[in-house]
Amino acid sequence: PDVFLQFLRYLYCDDTNFRDVNNAIAVWHLADKYDLPSLANECLNFVEAAMEPLNAFQVIPYARRFNHEGLENVCWEIIDYNAQEIVVHKSFLDLKHEYLLPFLQRSSLRVNEISLFKAVDSWAAKRCEESNMTVDGANKRSVLGEDLLKLIRFSLMSPREFSEVVMPKENLLTTELIDVFKWFTSVPVPAGGLKFTSLPRAVLKQNIRFSSLDLGYSSLNKLPAFLVRKSIELCGVKIIMKPSQSYYPSLFVFQREKKIRQIKSKIVTRDRRKRQSNDD
Repeated sequence: PDVFLQFLRYLYCDDTNFRDVNNAIAVWHLADKYDLPSLANECLNFVEAAMEPLNAFQVIPYARRFNHEGLENVCWEIIDYNAQEIVVHKSFLDLKHEYLLPFLQRSSLRVNEISLFKAVDSWAAKRCEESNMTVDGANKRSVLGEDLLKLIRFSLMSPREFSEVVMPKENLLTTELIDVFKWFTSVPVPAGGLKFTSLPRAVLKQNIRFSSLDLGYSSLNKLPAFLVRKSIELCGVKIIMKPSQSYYPSLFVFQREKKIRQIKSKIVTRDRRKRQSNDD
């Protein structure tokens, strides 16, 4: 009744007030049934804006039902970017096989491969329990099948991760274990190479915070300096100073001793701001 009331409210008042994503989808059903594209767009806009990473998989069936490829693409983009959060959440264990397969196929997932393997192994263990099967390596392998197992990118793990986490689960055959270790040691793998996908996935972005202990100082004017091994995205810089300090610093970004850009910022101390305020 409350969904139908929202539907009538839009017809007579041209107004929407969705409670959550599920509520908007329920109204979308009526908009689709009675051919109201304007209301359907209202529902779509709300779903796209309010969708959380953990319910993106739940929205995909509706995107397909309403034949809205754009919404499904949005769902997968959210899943890609938040894959690390998704695989460690308990809801991942209830994911349907039809979505787990395309999920593992995606090279755009921002996830640690070892975390992904743990999640898939737990998913297989739960399927065994639901079928009253013994939870062991052989049964988990049969539940996963070759189509899912070969999508785990063991080559992206470190040898230590593979030895300490993957091997004890006993999901792989002895020949497969040997092939992976050959890959780690750059030994040619016979019979067509490694059977598991070895394509890289998207880089898992991390927030890095530097303290004064992490910084070195260049010989030029004692400027703080640090080096990174990989490209980073600089989202913001916060400089904390003693109240007595006041100056106009500049942030220089170098690449192999070449200055590629300079960012200037004006910093005014608390005392100085107070004096300016009194003068005003």
